[in-house]
Amino acid sequence: MLNLHVSRPGADLPDRRVDLYREIIRLQLGDRPLAKKIELLLPPQDSQRVLQQLALGMVQAKTYAINKNSLLSQLQTILNGLNLDPKPEDLLKQRLFWFLCGN
Repeated sequence: MLNLHVSRPGADLPDRRVDLYREIIRLQLGDRPLAKKIELLLPPQDSQRVLQQLALGMVQAKTYAINKNSLLSQLQTILNGLNLDPKPEDLLKQRLFWFLCGN
């Protein structure tokens, strides 16, 4: 939340939790990498779609942690289903999805 607040000087944080989460996702997947001049493998909207599908699968499976091999496999399935090109390994190297992996 601090990063969000700092990125919007003079602006109030969103009042509703859903709006706050939306802004945090926008910051983490789009604004922050662009500010650091990181060339993204996926546009922020596609990164969000991938993360949403991964999170939904984890919630449905009642899984709160995931090992690297399982993460790579699930990412490949999701990327194929969304017709997206990057390799799961490349996404992990880019560290957009590093926080999901316990290893």
